[in-house]
Amino acid sequence: FIEDAIQYRSINHRVDSRSLWLYRWYYSRTCQWILSLTITVILALAFFEKPSSLTVTSDVRYRRPAWDPPCGLTENIELLCFLVFIIDVSVKSYLIGWEEFWKNKWLMAYILTLIVSLTDWIVS
Repeated sequence: FIEDAIQYRSINHRVDSRSLWLYRWYYSRTCQWILSLTITVILALAFFEKPSSLTVTSDVRYRRPAWDPPCGLTENIELLCFLVFIIDVSVKSYLIGWEEFWKNKWLMAYILTLIVSLTDWIVS
């Protein structure tokens, strides 16, 4: 609990040995780095998916056609990112328990955003 206080984290989580191992793994530098990388990748995809305004120059006389990624490349990357986000919310919900999970409005917004994003991914 002292470690949670130092890192400004909530103390509302499971405290059995398996859950504490998962909790420490989740907040490890490696796991948080993977999550940050996933967020960066999903945000960077906006520059490569159609319609994209990413060009070498803003001068229309010298503008080359934008890079057109192979079919399914960005969709598969997006799916992998969504899988990481689903694992993230699943681990969080397990660690804090369902009762605390339903009280947390940020996690509910996270799930709603994932549902809308996955629906958009399926439709497109």
